[in-house]
Amino acid sequence: MSVFLKFTIEVDPARLEEFFKVQEKYLIPVNESLGLKLQGIFTEILGSVKPAVVEDLWEAESLEHVMRIENTKEYLTNPLWLKYVAVAKDVILSERLSIMSKVFGRMKCFYEPSTAEDASRAHMFDV
Repeated sequence: MSVFLKFTIEVDPARLEEFFKVQEKYLIPVNESLGLKLQGIFTEILGSVKPAVVEDLWEAESLEHVMRIENTKEYLTNPLWLKYVAVAKDVILSERLSIMSKVFGRMKCFYEPSTAEDASRAHMFDV
């Protein structure tokens, strides 16, 4: 069953556009090579001006998928990851990761429930 990685990132507002560009050029290809699927990158349009808040929402096949990525840490040697970090370390003020499951809603998932149990749990709030 899919799990979602939500990164809440506080960014220097003067460098927000630069941050989006390095995400697009370096981070997205790295994460996609790991099998993560981008659901969206969001930013506040109302709220605090400083720091700028960015929310990245990535879908993983399962919690085991996330743990496999963390245990192997293969992304650390990816040249695109190194280029991302070179810029991001000076732009990101703070970052927090939340690992979540989808309870209900209309957002399409890339990974379908893999068992009958997962499928029934995915629809447990259907009325």
